[in-house]
Amino acid sequence: MTKSADVLGIAPDAIPAWLALVAALDRLADRGRRPVCETRPDQWSADVRATARRDAAEACGYCAALHPCASYADAAGERFGVWGGVDRGLRPSSNRREKAA
Repeated sequence: MTKSADVLGIAPDAIPAWLALVAALDRLADRGRRPVCETRPDQWSADVRATARRDAAEACGYCAALHPCASYADAAGERFGVWGGVDRGLRPSSNRREKAA
């Protein structure tokens, strides 16, 4: 793992997806645009109401970094907040399914 990945806490398997996300965000910045999650970051947190996260996930649909963001979240195993148009906190975990059985 690279030193920057160590500092950021990125899993080695997620580094390619992270780099693709960073490149997509850089392309947005080069065009003078910012992703909506940067303009209203509080809505993408796992700590906000479900309705705010649902609105945030919908807003992601208009982002040019949607797919790289979702790919990174999948590769990194993100379980909280909104990533790539998906409220990761609402995804059922295997533990929840096991407890329900």
